[in-house]
Amino acid sequence: MPGAGSMDHMVKTIINNAKLLRKKSLFKKERSFLQSKREDFTIAAGGIPTEAISEEKLTAIRTKMIAARKKRNLQLGIFLAISVPLIIILGFYFFKGYSLGFDTLENTGPNQINIAAKKAETSNEKYLYYLEDGDQWLQKKSYYNAIFQYKKAAELFPTEFAAHYRMAVAYSYQCQYEFQGCEKGMKIVERLEEDYPNSEEIQKVKAVFEHWGG
Repeated sequence: MPGAGSMDHMVKTIINNAKLLRKKSLFKKERSFLQSKREDFTIAAGGIPTEAISEEKLTAIRTKMIAARKKRNLQLGIFLAISVPLIIILGFYFFKGYSLGFDTLENTGPNQINIAAKKAETSNEKYLYYLEDGDQWLQKKSYYNAIFQYKKAAELFPTEFAAHYRMAVAYSYQCQYEFQGCEKGMKIVERLEEDYPNSEEIQKVKAVFEHWGG
């Protein structure tokens, strides 16, 4: 029968291909994450723990974490307690010498900012305050501060004798003991001498400048 050989050959080919499809693969399939076995996840410490952590262990871990947090807070508190005062002290010593352009006394203290003078309501009260404060500085042998206060008083009442006389006395001490202000003091005495030519007090102060100033 014509074509029978070709048909027979086709059938045999189909049968052989079907047998090949039923054979197992010569290579192992790559195992995916879902197909992994428990032993594949084992680690040196013994693998992933399968038992639940006890309440005692959780309490111990929590206690340890709280203790560590308290230790860090304590260290931070000690650091701040030491560093903040140190910064304040350094800032004080660094900026205390700056006057910011305002007239100040030579020494620091409550008198430097003239609290009482600022609260005084009248010029008379301020004048008396400057004189009294200048006298206190003069007793302490702080001649610069005494002169500073007497000048303030003289600015309020330029013609008053007390402020100018006290200023001359302060300059006389400064001239004797610090060798400064001799010329300034003599000029004040000369102006006072014109207004009070018979004053023995002025002549005594003038003698100081004539002796030490020369």
